[in-house]
Amino acid sequence: GDGLEGLIHVSQLSSKKVLEPDQAVKVGDNIKAKVIKVDTNSKKIALSIKAFEENLDLAAIEQEQAELENFKEEEKN
Repeated sequence: GDGLEGLIHVSQLSSKKVLEPDQAVKVGDNIKAKVIKVDTNSKKIALSIKAFEENLDLAAIEQEQAELENFKEEEKN
């Protein structure tokens, strides 16, 4: 292969709230996910099971991620 690495953030593992990744997936599971970001410099792709399940488009995913970041910043203050 090309040495690409695919990562799924815990917030993108499921449409339901997931506290621990092993609640949603196990090693060796075959999954269906949507590619939501490609970083050619680091050779990584961001994947989302949630986006696949909910058929979300990129704009909806970016909006959700921005809201999550804002929430985290507000918690710090």
